[in-house]
Amino acid sequence: MKKILFYLILSVSLSCFAQDSSTLKNQLKGLIDSSDVYYAFDKQKANIFLQKALVQAEQNNLINLLAPIHKKIAVVYSNYGSREDIDKSFYHNTTALELYRRIGDSTGVFQVLSNSANLYNQQGDYNQAIRYNRWARDVLDVLAEYDELNLDKSASYATAAFTYHNLKLYDSAVINYKKAYDYAQRYNLDKPIEKKSNFEVYSLANMGQSYLRLGEREQAYIAFSESYSAIKKTNDSLGIAQLANFFGGLLLKEEEEQKAITYIKEALNLSKNSSAYPIHMASLIKMTQVYMKGDISDSSSFYIDKAIELGLEKSLSGKLAFAYELKAKILEKKGDSVSSLHYYRLADKLEDSLNLVKNANDALVSMANEEVKEKQKIIAENSVEREWFMFAVIVLSVITLGLVVLLGKRYYHAKQNKVAESTHTIKHRVLVTENARTAIQADTLTEINRLVDLLIKNNLSEEERSTQINKIRDLTRHQIELEDNWEQFFVHFNKVHPQYMNKLSRTYDLSTSDLKLCAFIIMNLTNKEIAQILNITPASLHVMVHRLKKKFDLPKNKNVYQFLKRLAN
Repeated sequence: MKKILFYLILSVSLSCFAQDSSTLKNQLKGLIDSSDVYYAFDKQKANIFLQKALVQAEQNNLINLLAPIHKKIAVVYSNYGSREDIDKSFYHNTTALELYRRIGDSTGVFQVLSNSANLYNQQGDYNQAIRYNRWARDVLDVLAEYDELNLDKSASYATAAFTYHNLKLYDSAVINYKKAYDYAQRYNLDKPIEKKSNFEVYSLANMGQSYLRLGEREQAYIAFSESYSAIKKTNDSLGIAQLANFFGGLLLKEEEEQKAITYIKEALNLSKNSSAYPIHMASLIKMTQVYMKGDISDSSSFYIDKAIELGLEKSLSGKLAFAYELKAKILEKKGDSVSSLHYYRLADKLEDSLNLVKNANDALVSMANEEVKEKQKIIAENSVEREWFMFAVIVLSVITLGLVVLLGKRYYHAKQNKVAESTHTIKHRVLVTENARTAIQADTLTEINRLVDLLIKNNLSEEERSTQINKIRDLTRHQIELEDNWEQFFVHFNKVHPQYMNKLSRTYDLSTSDLKLCAFIIMNLTNKEIAQILNITPASLHVMVHRLKKKFDLPKNKNVYQFLKRLAN
């Protein structure tokens, strides 16, 4: 009955703070899904949705959702590119890694480690990139088989290959790109076209670049050709245009103008009737550069004018500045210095305005981040206050329950003491017993209050706070379940005063009877009460106390109670 009453009070206390977690999680998933939709074309808006989700998840301590939110925010910031944004990306990545480890999600740990490796690649810290990529692969090696395991392995080897390529270790890059290609092939095996990954394509394409750096042009062109053939089997016209534009630019750098033209023209054809305006403009600029190398001014003028027209129409300011510069060079070669100077000035002005816009955007993002930090700080403070209030309510409920039980027992034994005079001695012994138990109950409540003070006053970690709460619950449970026998009484005494009995046992050679006597003395019971509890005469008790003094090496005039009290303190 006591247990039922305790858990009823506890459940009522906790229900005051219960929320509809299912609805909240659905709201957060909605915000995350919205960020995924905007990520491809508006990363700033995607970040806004993620920041809102982060605030709500932190407010409600939803660790399982906090980890992926931090991971996605880290990826968004990594795309911005500034030093400040990269630092933010590292912060969110580190936080996500800690959360994934806490909830035991090894796949999440792998993904965050891989993201960190990519960040270090972006920063040019290739040694750290290699280290994080190896850790990521170590996690993969112990994971059970799952659908995207081969795809994740492909990505891991591709990241390693990219690092080796930047370190100019092209042989190692080729080896890792081959492994990335093999795992991508395994993933794509027996999958329908719409579910195939392009990792296979891009592994071959990047492998071709590494072969070029090794001077193995034939192997490079084989890799390019295979990757291009692979992507042409898909229905991804945008991907084909992107790869064709990439190969065209690469061959142009290698002074393979005729081969470059073939790829660039295909990129132009595939991108002209779609929304891939940046690819189309990039291809127009590359065609301009091809004809500029051949000193074919009419063709170069034709393509650069088309590029400028598209840039102005679609507000492609970043590429437009470069197009103005190329136009100025073409006019300069023709001897039209006035028009050439005009386009050089246009290019400079556009660059200046782009820098101003970038600085303004950086300032706005910084302000938004500061606002988010401030909100998170307020939420964190409110959350801490809310937690302490919950703990206080629980502890007060436990104390109230203890007092109810205590008062009930006192009333019961007071009534029993009115029984016939012939049973006076027996009933008096029961009363003494209950007084002893009352003392230990009071000690229990004192210990609970001490633990509550620790929770409120100290800045404890989540693990330490949990340990203190468990101690409170343990003491409460033992108090409620305490039965009317002295063996269990001493078990409980040791729970309340764990160091006291241990200290006595370690310091002095005491028997079990000696320890019991010490317990009654420290509870400040009278000699008469102790004698009645032990069912011995006062004279026998006097002998026991005398022997105890000898073991403690106390002079006759010294008080045992004062000695034991000082030892306890």
